[in-house]
Amino acid sequence: MGALRAHGMTPVDMASYSSSDGHYYAQRVLAGGREDGEIVFAGHGVLMRDAGTTVVPDGTYISFYVADGELLPGLNGLAVEAGIYPAGYYVETFGPGDEIPNYTLRTPDRLSIMENSSTVSEAATLAELLQPGMGHTHWAACREWRLV
Repeated sequence: MGALRAHGMTPVDMASYSSSDGHYYAQRVLAGGREDGEIVFAGHGVLMRDAGTTVVPDGTYISFYVADGELLPGLNGLAVEAGIYPAGYYVETFGPGDEIPNYTLRTPDRLSIMENSSTVSEAATLAELLQPGMGHTHWAACREWRLV
């Protein structure tokens, strides 16, 4: 993950974040994010027991960087957020009309995240997060199953 070091992991002052901003809950917020401006959802990701599925809307794509049911290591999440995820690592992309598990994004408690990533202050499902015309989005979170 030398590319992360080269990206410059500079912490930002978190004093401006309030509890209505998901960044408030992070352990650390680092300057920057993806240079291409694509949206990255960052935090803790889970698939709740009766979450069902959702359909990716028109004009929107979403890439996942770990297999369904798996955990995404923290440094890999930062690499996704920075837009420097190594070639050859796991990537699964879905597009308009694809039916996918309705994962939940939770606050980034105990995580380091990039300041340009999208976070939540309250749990939100992909059905709530994905909107038409978002372009290519990225899930920098786990795809863990919660069966309780």
